[in-house]
Amino acid sequence: RDGSIASDGIEIVTSPIAPREIGRIPWYNLLRSLSRLGCTSHDSGACGLHVSISRGYLNDRTWGAIRSMLYRDRALFEQLSRRLIGKGNQGDPFGFCGFTPRDSKYQALNLTKGPVCEFRFFRGTLSVASFIASIEIVRSIVEYAKDRERVAGDRGPRLTARSWIEWVQD
Repeated sequence: RDGSIASDGIEIVTSPIAPREIGRIPWYNLLRSLSRLGCTSHDSGACGLHVSISRGYLNDRTWGAIRSMLYRDRALFEQLSRRLIGKGNQGDPFGFCGFTPRDSKYQALNLTKGPVCEFRFFRGTLSVASFIASIEIVRSIVEYAKDRERVAGDRGPRLTARSWIEWVQD
């Protein structure tokens, strides 16, 4: 149970899903049903969307490079997060989830969850388009980093938002 969720709130957690399987899950039905039941996410001001990726998919240097990219190119990732800057814990995901001690989960990219790394900066949503877009943003960041990891070898990749965008456009 997530301690940040109110007593009448819920948290949805899925088992690991391969990227090719994401489109096969009936997200529309689930999110529409939650909306019909009166659930809120985006508008509640208290929800986030966390996307977890297996830690073993990338080496630790590459995970560190992703986190550095998120902070260095903060303005872009703030826009992509869809969070309302300055609105409580829906506020600045890079202040609330910012440069806290490395053993804290409150980072835009939480590297403290053992076998998974957790992207924590997205605003919660019941919109299928926003939900899938958030997952696709994470998937593309991770695949871009994997591609750069292969090229960089032992020295570790240097990742930038500009080269990520160029990589996605190719």
